[in-house]
Amino acid sequence: MKKQLSVLLAVLVLSASHAVCAPQEADTAPQISGERMTRLELNIAHAIIWHLYWREGKTEAQIHKLAIESRPMPYTVRRGENDDLSVYLAEYQWKIDLTPIGSDYYGFYVEDFKALARNDATEAKRSYLEALNRETEITNGVLTLRPEHLSVLAFDKPGDRRYQLIVNVVMTNLLDSRWLKKDMAASKVHGPLTVHVGGFSGQSPWIYYHVEGMPYVGMMLIDPSSGEFIHDDLQYIGDNPRESEYEVMRRKIDRSNIKLSLHPPTQTTKAESP
Repeated sequence: MKKQLSVLLAVLVLSASHAVCAPQEADTAPQISGERMTRLELNIAHAIIWHLYWREGKTEAQIHKLAIESRPMPYTVRRGENDDLSVYLAEYQWKIDLTPIGSDYYGFYVEDFKALARNDATEAKRSYLEALNRETEITNGVLTLRPEHLSVLAFDKPGDRRYQLIVNVVMTNLLDSRWLKKDMAASKVHGPLTVHVGGFSGQSPWIYYHVEGMPYVGMMLIDPSSGEFIHDDLQYIGDNPRESEYEVMRRKIDRSNIKLSLHPPTQTTKAESP
């Protein structure tokens, strides 16, 4: 009887130890390797520069000055409910969504808690910390902006290897876009359209464009290494452009000096005309 009790107790102790260990192993967050982390930090810096230039309307000179004066910025990489990764920057009170393209992560979208709180410092801090604490910590680090990070704004020019490839991607997908065909039919436009394209860089997955006469800014996502199209988003500028965050982008796009002429198929336009 004593021997049976001893065996039973040993089994219970062994089972209990496994029950304690299993959750600990399941909760272990995946780590990002050293080389991948170095590339990730570079892409985070590029995302900051890109956002300051395109969304906040800062000039290259202003960003260069900011980079020279930059101090080390702590950041934390977090994982959300859908396993999406984000970077939180307390310095700016930003959340940068990360998108995996190929073997790297790129800054996809910046959620600016100060702007969302209309510069109410208390509300911005509260909402920033609330979002931060909802997600699981993956890793932390320190990032310093440097002038060389402005290389993300070294846009391709005519004659560069990628230039014609990207132009072809933009034009091909615009010719196939339903929204453009629908708007052309509604406006009874049959002639060529002028498309202003924002600067594109091999270090960023974004291409921005504006079709002259249309109240939208287009945001096209591509694979920076191959130029392969991923998807396209449209942002409505609105009836009062001065109050639209996308008006800053439109003005920069129209000043980029990349102007293309789009010739939609005549038969497609006629088929969709009322």
